[in-house]
Amino acid sequence: MRYSKLLYLSLFSLMLSSCAYYEKIFEKESTAFMPKHEVSTNYIVQELWSVDSGDGRSPKSTVLQPAFDNKKNIYIIDSDGLITSVDSQTGNKNWSQDMDLDVTSGIATHKDLIFFGTSDGKIYCLSREVLNESDNLFSITNIPFISDSLPVKPKWYFQLKSESIAPAVGSYNNIFVKTNDGDTLAIDITDGSLSWKNISGNIPLSLRGSGSASVDFENIYVARDDGTLVSLLQQSGKLNWYISISAKSGRNELESLRDVEMSPYVDSGIIFVGSYQGNLIAVDSISGSLLWSVPISIVSNLDGDDDKLFASSTDGYLFALNKYNGDSIWKTKLLEKGNLLQPVVLDDTVVVMSDQGYISLLDKSNGKILKYEKITDEIDYQIRVLKSNKSFFILEKSGRLTAFNVIERKYEESSFFSW
Repeated sequence: MRYSKLLYLSLFSLMLSSCAYYEKIFEKESTAFMPKHEVSTNYIVQELWSVDSGDGRSPKSTVLQPAFDNKKNIYIIDSDGLITSVDSQTGNKNWSQDMDLDVTSGIATHKDLIFFGTSDGKIYCLSREVLNESDNLFSITNIPFISDSLPVKPKWYFQLKSESIAPAVGSYNNIFVKTNDGDTLAIDITDGSLSWKNISGNIPLSLRGSGSASVDFENIYVARDDGTLVSLLQQSGKLNWYISISAKSGRNELESLRDVEMSPYVDSGIIFVGSYQGNLIAVDSISGSLLWSVPISIVSNLDGDDDKLFASSTDGYLFALNKYNGDSIWKTKLLEKGNLLQPVVLDDTVVVMSDQGYISLLDKSNGKILKYEKITDEIDYQIRVLKSNKSFFILEKSGRLTAFNVIERKYEESSFFSW
């Protein structure tokens, strides 16, 4: 009996080692949660358009994040390598190209180029112009490059030692890539050469998240699987500082897990980042000094306004915190079970979705629920919620991309005898 237990524990440890993907262990059954607040009838969540962009992601891959070029186009990729460009204003497809590759990292765009990672540890770089022309011409054949099966010739590809687990981040002439073994690489976008590499030791047990690094003008901020946040110089990869996000404590590896699954949120010289079963912290971007720390379990991205930071916790609350001291302004319960996505600030409201497709619209000043209804099918709770002007965009698990906005009814006072 003793040997059977040892064998079981050994097999269990092997299955979960080296950034194993075990989302199912933490998956919680989602149920509709009816808020106790009296919801307003003055707000309408309006669907603007909806488009099918592929087959979504395979269970073997991380969340395949979409990308926005901050102009008007959204880019989506599915697990089979189908890349789609969608006009964010109309929902019309600009072009679509099937690369027939096993994609694992989501998509990134920088300087008219597109980047994504595959299961064999490659990072591909393609020209958006070439992808558009290839879709229109539909006649590229006999390309003597990596494989005869690739319909579009990449600008370059880079072979990693382990696969990329999150979309790359671009700045100046580099993209920055996080790998499954914990390393961070800077790759020159001109020719695909390695600019520098920062090595981080792998840890026995971690979630396989999809949070990217974040950048400002000179530095890159990387949240590591060991529960630390590091600042590196973009040009050289030299370490500026590092800080622990959450101290590990617990009776076993699972209870001690403090993975960072979100992308650090950079705002006004402050870096905000949170960990699973740990803390949400604010760090001075120049010195690396801890400004404040609050015990909140975070697995999705953050958003903020001039003075408030909004965070979805793993126990179903939406928090509004003072950005500069971490004090709680309000918190509102939105789920009994399931997971909340990242919040998004739209004017005087905050929008947050659940993984079952329910939207909560809240007054950002006091946390009052203004609207609560189901508007989509299932969503990966770590997916990026894109926004532009007064619209936001949701990519469902099925691969369907939908645009919404929020309208407030304005009732004007009138009188029959006012002339």
